[in-house]
Amino acid sequence: MKIIFTSILIFWGLFAQAQDVFKVSESWTDLTIWYKIGDQIKIGGDVGYRTTIKDFSFHLGYIRPTIIWKPSPLYNLSFAVSNFYKDISGSINLNELRLAQEANLFWPKIGSFKIDHRLRFEERFYQINNNKANSTRMRYRLGLKSPTFHLFGIGTPFFSELTWEDFKLLGSSFEYYWGNTQRWEVVLGNKISKKVKLGFHYILQTTRTTDKTFSLQENILRIRIGYTIN
Repeated sequence: MKIIFTSILIFWGLFAQAQDVFKVSESWTDLTIWYKIGDQIKIGGDVGYRTTIKDFSFHLGYIRPTIIWKPSPLYNLSFAVSNFYKDISGSINLNELRLAQEANLFWPKIGSFKIDHRLRFEERFYQINNNKANSTRMRYRLGLKSPTFHLFGIGTPFFSELTWEDFKLLGSSFEYYWGNTQRWEVVLGNKISKKVKLGFHYILQTTRTTDKTFSLQENILRIRIGYTIN
């Protein structure tokens, strides 16, 4: 498994002599669709594609069906089953089945700004070429959302958001694996209509291996389209 783990980094183009911080730029594109069932439940999820910006050395596609239950304006609960497939330079194929349980708390509100908290647990099952592995992790995200505003004379309202997220590894069958991750994200979006919104995201994500021999820094540009059917 160590050979596979190292090969993933090599084919990703991260290794550089006399360095311990490896940088990569990526683009992510996502489509999220929701269908409401009554006042408290909605079903849907998202699909997306990710790659490196410079050399397209990896390609990742995913689909994530999700159900959300919101019994109160203060919080919601959700469950998702997703599949992620990554091809790295045509040599390494990583297929991941991921289960996720999530709780969101929308509190407090400071003036016109809203603070939210998200806690997620993930169980991840991998197949890397002919090898299998699994891991579990916890994610906590803190977000700050602005009130809507207008820009550039455009009639439809804009929104913005700042988030920080911490990823904690709870267990893994990998002998060598990534350690904990930190993610910072800035969002500028537009509510095109009652059903459609478009978001532009910049993400800075840092991860360090558990043995602290090197770390990965990802600079990510993300475009996210959201559509509510009803």
